[in-house]
Amino acid sequence: MQEGYIICSNEAKERILKNETGLRNYKFLTPSLLKDMLYGSFKPSSIIFLHNKYHMPIEKALEVIKYLPFIELAKEYKRAKLRDLKILKEDLINNGYFIYNPNQILAFKRYNVTFINPLKDKLTLAMINKLREVTNVDLLENTDSYNHLEFKSYPNLEIEAYYAFKDLKKVLKENKDANIYFVNTNSSYYPIFKRMALSFKVSINLKSDLSIISNLDIKNFLKGIREEVPFTDLINTIKDNEIKNFIISIINKYELDINKLSDAYSLFNYLFRNKKHKAPIYDKAINLGSVYTEYGDNDYVYLFNFNSDFPKPLKDEGFLNRLDLLELGLDDYISQNKLNKAALLNNLRKIKNLSISFPYRLSSLDNILSDLREDLNLKETKILAKDLGTSEIEDILSFGAMLDDYNLYGRNNPLLGKYNLDKVNYLKYDNMFKPFSKEFILNHKPSLPIKMSYSNVKVYYSCPFHYYLDRILKLATFEGTMATRIGSYAHAILEKSYQPDFDLEVAKAEGKKELSKKEQFFASLMDEVVADLLEFNKTHEREMGLDKTLCEHEFSTQVSEGNIVEATDFDQDINFYGFIDKIKYKETSDKVYVAIYDYKTGGDIVSLDNVIDGENLQLPSYLFLLNKDELFKNKEVIVLGMYLQKVNVTLIDGLRDKKLQRELTFRLKGYSTNNRENLSLLDPYYQDSTYIQSLKTTNSGEFASYAKLYNEKAITNLLKIVPDLLEKLKNAIYHFDFPIKPLRIDGKSNSCMFCPYNNICYKTEKDYLDKEKKPFSVLMEEDYHGLD
Repeated sequence: MQEGYIICSNEAKERILKNETGLRNYKFLTPSLLKDMLYGSFKPSSIIFLHNKYHMPIEKALEVIKYLPFIELAKEYKRAKLRDLKILKEDLINNGYFIYNPNQILAFKRYNVTFINPLKDKLTLAMINKLREVTNVDLLENTDSYNHLEFKSYPNLEIEAYYAFKDLKKVLKENKDANIYFVNTNSSYYPIFKRMALSFKVSINLKSDLSIISNLDIKNFLKGIREEVPFTDLINTIKDNEIKNFIISIINKYELDINKLSDAYSLFNYLFRNKKHKAPIYDKAINLGSVYTEYGDNDYVYLFNFNSDFPKPLKDEGFLNRLDLLELGLDDYISQNKLNKAALLNNLRKIKNLSISFPYRLSSLDNILSDLREDLNLKETKILAKDLGTSEIEDILSFGAMLDDYNLYGRNNPLLGKYNLDKVNYLKYDNMFKPFSKEFILNHKPSLPIKMSYSNVKVYYSCPFHYYLDRILKLATFEGTMATRIGSYAHAILEKSYQPDFDLEVAKAEGKKELSKKEQFFASLMDEVVADLLEFNKTHEREMGLDKTLCEHEFSTQVSEGNIVEATDFDQDINFYGFIDKIKYKETSDKVYVAIYDYKTGGDIVSLDNVIDGENLQLPSYLFLLNKDELFKNKEVIVLGMYLQKVNVTLIDGLRDKKLQRELTFRLKGYSTNNRENLSLLDPYYQDSTYIQSLKTTNSGEFASYAKLYNEKAITNLLKIVPDLLEKLKNAIYHFDFPIKPLRIDGKSNSCMFCPYNNICYKTEKDYLDKEKKPFSVLMEEDYHGLD
């Protein structure tokens, strides 16, 4: 190979230097660096320029500057997007963001240029032709080719990984200097790889998939720059030196003004989200590699997940579409996919030690075999299960799985009768929550006051361990679904409907601005429901005696030892709050008559049973907040009713009146006072209510047996129960007491059925907190004497 410039990957460079024995004048360049030399590049600070001047999202700005150096390759500018890019490039050049020396190509004039395994894309060919105008260019291809005869298929990822580790253990025994690489993996494999590494006593270097955006230092920094806190104050509060150095490197790289960091908020946010936590690095460990890397004879490559998405195709959905790319003289997405496939096949054939595997989960459509099987002419070897005798840990886990199969499904594996299972320790683990030490508690007590809503209380009493994972460790994640977004859309319109200048069409248009096209379609189905509900409510509200309305109001109070406390004690106790969708009320000089409404777009069941056990607390919580809030201070609060009102798109029977069918679903579901005089303020026609579900009197004048009612004693009891439950929760938080105790009532546990952590708490039968059903009617008859 002639002396001069060598254009190759870093792996090829290392291999050349390792094998070179004499003194050679080689100047190595990666293809990426060569592009910058021949076509120019843009300063990183150009990202901020595009973002601030053109309001361009950071992701889009990054893609734009990727194409800008090559904009002159277009012979004409027929397409508007290319004309826009030309203007952007001129603007960046005029502002000093472009790094380009047109005489740079002359640096190659005195040297030979050699490309090692060059890509066949149009841009690489253009660079080769450009260099040939000034010097000699050689193209060297690695002609090594190995005929890989088979791939192995396994039932799942676990068994696929098991046999890879079993094989590499054998490789390392025979060749202790072998380099092991896992390629085409994803985070689904990582937990399995960690376990197998322990089982087979090898090390593995895995990438972290956790972004630093959740780090407290990062959150405080982002908040600080948005609030324009001085940079010196911000950087001095950061405890983690790596994060501090990363922030400083961003400022230096993007040439940011430390007095105007708020202008770079979006950039910081983007970079933090894409920066992963640092994972530990071990020597002589398995490494994650790329299928496009050039591997040597001492490298052993395990290609996982050989499915139909491999190689992953590029889609015509980038900033430039295929017609833009073609006019620019670059490869479109169709050509790029063909080139990528050819390059991948070429590279796979050059890997001497290659093992290919595939998990054939037949129920998953994404696990259809890759079509590269035909190109490589591979034969399948199917393996059905893990073998025994290679790893004691894996053997124990296999026997545990067999025992699970036997106990749960009655499937008896013959191997269970052939081996001594004492070491399996099946169902002998200790799953109990271990309390923290007093020292830890003192150092980590939560700051006061503890702020919580009824949902916190609900989670704790469904299971303290659920509360610990959800609210203390902050493992809860909220992913808005279409249903929640459509529900929010309906809620917003209902809230605005009581404003003096309300316009339904304007409210609908504003609400749909934040929705996708698909969501807007389903929101339109909700429009008719909301319009009918507004008419239903207005009709009844004209007849009631409650003349005032509050919507989406936050009520809050301070709670200590079951009692309301004065504002001077604000920093000591629980700040209990809640947003009530709507209250209708009437004030007199010393009293206020109130009805509580909560809109529901789901299928909630209305019940006040087992309130004393922390169940069904939403309406009692609202009752408590109303009675203690400053809004009605020094007045007796008389609650006429507590209700849910459904706002759902429901199936309509085409044979009956559509509006009447909807009105049946709009009727209030909940509990009403049994005081007839007060009740008539809410519904003058309560004797046969068309406003409140199940509210009716019989011919004798008595309330129907199925009417949901409460008396003054029940209200008095509820107003004592809620703060007692809060106080018990506060003590649990202070003492870090969160045992696995899912609530089970009459043998049924909704706590576990809907718990997102159901598979990690390892509960056993003895862990359940069993309670009998306690009907709400008991609170109407008996005095409350405190929690058990």
